[in-house]
Amino acid sequence: MKEDFERFRAAGAQLVKFRPRWLSSLPLLDLVFARANVAHPLNRSWGQQRLEDFVNAQSEAALGTLLDSTTEAEVHQLPHLVTQLPQPVYFITGLQDAVMEPKYVRHLASFHQLFRGNGGNVLEIADCGHLSMVEQPDQVAHHIRQILPMPKVGV
Repeated sequence: MKEDFERFRAAGAQLVKFRPRWLSSLPLLDLVFARANVAHPLNRSWGQQRLEDFVNAQSEAALGTLLDSTTEAEVHQLPHLVTQLPQPVYFITGLQDAVMEPKYVRHLASFHQLFRGNGGNVLEIADCGHLSMVEQPDQVAHHIRQILPMPKVGV
């Protein structure tokens, strides 16, 4: 896992360095962002928004967030933090997620008391990449409805 994070950090740092503002006006680049990290392409408007967010993010903040949150020490701290959470915690993973592979999500989730050896706190979304809330919002809502009590409407 250490090598995976090192590759992620190096690639991310290079991406943050090369983000000229004119990228957001390049024809068809929104299609690349609509297809990145998902199992099925997002609507083109989502691709354009992702592209604009990428280009306009403040460099220092983007690089700091990337590099500070993915150090070996920070990554090794996550299981301890999850162990300390007393409230119910559910982890959502897209089964085609190449950014945070499901095996890593299950591993992190296993440190929480709800895991109970069978992954009861891991919600897996089939046919989905890294952006489950955008790519498969109905499936995310379905899983959440399964675990959360619905409030009663009316009397």
